Amino acid sequence: MLERGIIFGELTYKCLYLCHFISPGIAEMAELDPSVREKTDALDAAGNTTAAIGKGFAIGSAALVSLALFGAFVTRIRHSSGDTVFQNGVNMLEPITFAFLIIG
Repeated sequence: MLERGIIFGELTYKCLYLCHFISPGIAEMAELDPSVREKTDALDAAGNTTAAIGKGFAIGSAALVSLALFGAFVTRIRHSSGDTVFQNGVNMLEPITFAFLIIG
């Protein structure tokens, strides 16, 4: 389900990108009325907001996926080692652990 949302978000982003980014330039080159340029500028602002929201969702989903993969890795290592490695779990509040989770 998440993959469908990401694909839909990407398609929406690309379609809106074409509408909001190119339309002010077309209005300028076609020497249309200033009222048209005002409308395309409003469309440009809406498109920029939509793009920022889409990028926020993408970053948030990537962070959740990395956290889930890290959890699966810790669980797998723990079971493979017979509960000798990561016996007490992983403390996410340790700076080195948190830093490497973010880097990874």
